[in-house]
Amino acid sequence: MRFMLTEALQPGMRVGRDIIFGKNASMLYKGTLLTEKYITRLCNGGYYGVYVTDPFSEEVEYGEVVDQRLYQ
Repeated sequence: MRFMLTEALQPGMRVGRDIIFGKNASMLYKGTLLTEKYITRLCNGGYYGVYVTDPFSEEVEYGEVVDQRLYQ
């Protein structure tokens, strides 16, 4: 898994971590394939970037920097 800037995202990439959209808690779940609609929503929502999984980074392990409960 690796962090990608929203402007570098391409349709067909797979979400590496759950993404929460605002107070209504709609989400893109880990494993979701990104579409143009999802990428546009991320860009318009002010997201700097997201984690994606791909063959280049599938062996990379990462630790949580911020506890997920803080996002909620």
